Amino acid sequence: MSSTNNTAVLVLQQPPLNTRCTDWYLRPIAGVSLLLRNLLELNESNLRELFIYIPHCTPAENLLLSKELADPRLPHTPRLLEGKSALKEFLQATNHVKIFHGAFLHSNQVLKTALAEMPIEGNEPTYTTISLTEEEILQWEQPFISSDQTPEKIDASPFPSARLFILQNSRPLEKESDFSWHSKRLIYASGLSNDSFMDRVITRRISNKLTHYFVTTALTPNHITLMSLIIGLGSALLFFQGSFWAILAGAVALQISAWVDCVDGEVARLKFMKSEIGAEFDILCDNIVHISVFFCLGMGLYFETGQGIYKALGAFAVLGNLLSFALLNQNIIKGKAQADSHDAVVPEKKSGEPPEIANRDFTYYLLGFSLFGVSSWFLALTAVGSNIFAGYLVYSRRKQ
Repeated sequence: MSSTNNTAVLVLQQPPLNTRCTDWYLRPIAGVSLLLRNLLELNESNLRELFIYIPHCTPAENLLLSKELADPRLPHTPRLLEGKSALKEFLQATNHVKIFHGAFLHSNQVLKTALAEMPIEGNEPTYTTISLTEEEILQWEQPFISSDQTPEKIDASPFPSARLFILQNSRPLEKESDFSWHSKRLIYASGLSNDSFMDRVITRRISNKLTHYFVTTALTPNHITLMSLIIGLGSALLFFQGSFWAILAGAVALQISAWVDCVDGEVARLKFMKSEIGAEFDILCDNIVHISVFFCLGMGLYFETGQGIYKALGAFAVLGNLLSFALLNQNIIKGKAQADSHDAVVPEKKSGEPPEIANRDFTYYLLGFSLFGVSSWFLALTAVGSNIFAGYLVYSRRKQ
């Protein structure tokens, strides 16, 4: 008998209301099919050997489902267990098998907590386990079983090493409207744990609505990052005009760019398309936009007023941003990675480390200053503040 601790079987029962298996399990939730999303979540829980048991699908439906299993986001292609006898033989030959109900939307965060036997407070989703029995296998041959039909007590099991993981305090997918409900829930929760106050109160509310559309398209997170970059550079050109209305229009365009800038990360997390290269590309584009905006705002105010001080302020704002970017680039990438791991504990800050600042929050301040016609005040504050901050970073590094 083989022994492994990272083997899982996802059981796909017959869908309700005579729905075809492919129509149900390939239906998207936030841009990823129910079947693929569950497999990706199980994979991120360090369950690397994945199997699919499909007792009811036709050979044609099995073929369509098999194509979904070849998705490049899965490091290893899951294998199909066709028929009850194949499942029983597999369970008898394998130790420590974890069985999951395919009618629930599983979460790697919840599963990691359950596997680590960490306590759950309140009515948060959690897993309970029961031994798998012959009756359980036979039950899977019956039509779709809802969450309230799970057996409360099961006697001795012929497969003592196989455990059925039952997701509690979570809404199962029992009707078509459940797909929309779970999509909205996932999109709403797609922010970062270290989001700033402005992010939580305003930015994420708007970016979530944009993400609801973008996850249904073929656009990748990098495409969305490029879109944010183009809008941001367009705002810089408006700032370069220097007039009140041009600067105000530029501030509005920059704010839209900042909202779109949130979407790329949300889509990457929702569609399992995160990458270190994508994170670095996102930060690089952010700083290109910021540098362009500060430079063009300074030049625009200079052309509008003829006062050379604005060229100097723009140059100092660019210098402070470049220094801060050079010093914080890797820290920002690591910070985003930690904040993206909602199940992880965010480490306490060491003495001398700079406070976390959402670098897109300044767009709201610039919009406010521009609305009252005092964008020059913002430029002065940025020129001074960014260099003080850069100096603080240099001092902190030398002190360490």
